[in-house]
Amino acid sequence: MLYGVKRALLFGDKIRWLLNDSFNDTLAAGAVNGTPATPGPGTRAVVDTGNQMSISGGNLVNGGGDGIAWGDPKISLDAVTRIAGRMMVCELTQTGGSKFSFVWTDAVNGAYTTWDTGIYAVTITSVSILGSDATPDIVVGSRTSSTSYKYASILKTIGSYSLIRGGTEYPNWTLLYFLEVDGTATLYPRIGVNTAVNGAVFTSDFLRVPQQLWLPTPLAYDTFTRGDGAIGSTEAAGPDAQTTPARAWTGATWEVDTNQAKNTPALGIELAAGNLTVDDWYQITATQVNHFFVGCAIGDCFRAAGATALDANNKVQQITLVDMFATFATGTPSVLISGAVTLDANTQAAGYITNLDDDAAPANFLIAYHDGTNAHLEKCVAGTYTSLINAAAAYAAGRVPRIHTYRDGANLKARLYYNDALIGAEQTIADAGIVDNVIHGQMSTNPVNRLDTFQLFARGEEGQYNAFLDKVVKE
Repeated sequence: MLYGVKRALLFGDKIRWLLNDSFNDTLAAGAVNGTPATPGPGTRAVVDTGNQMSISGGNLVNGGGDGIAWGDPKISLDAVTRIAGRMMVCELTQTGGSKFSFVWTDAVNGAYTTWDTGIYAVTITSVSILGSDATPDIVVGSRTSSTSYKYASILKTIGSYSLIRGGTEYPNWTLLYFLEVDGTATLYPRIGVNTAVNGAVFTSDFLRVPQQLWLPTPLAYDTFTRGDGAIGSTEAAGPDAQTTPARAWTGATWEVDTNQAKNTPALGIELAAGNLTVDDWYQITATQVNHFFVGCAIGDCFRAAGATALDANNKVQQITLVDMFATFATGTPSVLISGAVTLDANTQAAGYITNLDDDAAPANFLIAYHDGTNAHLEKCVAGTYTSLINAAAAYAAGRVPRIHTYRDGANLKARLYYNDALIGAEQTIADAGIVDNVIHGQMSTNPVNRLDTFQLFARGEEGQYNAFLDKVVKE
């Protein structure tokens, strides 16, 4: 089966539909339920106790106001069977009110708690991603009121990809997030109101499910499922079997160990005199109580925040910075990067690096990592670090840190997630040494750390996802 951005369309160049409602008829509120989708195929199932949802002028029209209950009104089409690459697309223009949802649900007229995955708006100017039964519920972007946006929710084997296009924020199809929760087999595409008070006022031009399957192509994907030894190259098949470029990892100290990545960075000689150099990375070889930081212990790895004195009782070895990273160039500064990270019980650091200037002489970059207690987002500019986010995030082995970056004019924006929760606020990076860099990858300070299921996707700012999705929404 063929996948990816350049996937040839079945049936020549014409899209065929499992479900297709362009709302070409005219129906009064209260008369929409049970009617055929136009031009079809599909049948509409509507819950609209307050008679707010009608069809006119080639649009589904929802009048808003106070709903009867969460998920009332809502419109669904017929059931489809989950397969990786199955998608639903819709257009929606919200002119008032608050919450709406564009979701796959496992019950045609079920409560909002039957959501499985999709796109959701908490306010008229935000966009969120929903998982099974509204968990997780993650704000991932912004919107402009009274503006047309097109949405795509594409099923994975487990979970979904969520994309948006429209307004000034998303001139190209943009990958907002991908979830890896819930594998419900039978699903219904649905648009609805998600509040009993101040429901969304909106129009929708279409709700469709094409027959053709399509998946976004990763920039790189690696589960490290191969023999122990040198780290080698990323895999040629993505998380849902889509064809994916294999890229050679840099990083001479990185290796595969029992189907996970580990790093054994070179350490300098033991230092027992003088002072730490601010912003260098170290491993502790001897320490008195709380000497380097509160709770520090032998074996901990850290970045020096001050010129702490060294002596016979407080010693370190410097970590070679270039050895901390395994990376490759991709061609875009705007990415979604993630993977599963397991740390040692001691304080360590492992996670991901983006927007690196030079893999042989790193001086400008972003890093996102967990230290066992807090999740961090830091920038390094000409070797000097600035903490952008340093916030508590409950650690557990195998949980996933993510960093999402995108261009905003001359600046770069960055968001940090851990375990599918946004950590801190979106950050703006204006440093010319970072914003255009296209080298990305992973980082680790100690061989006790393990990294797995590395995923790197383009956000889509260069039009990587336009070819197929534009055709689906224009048909």
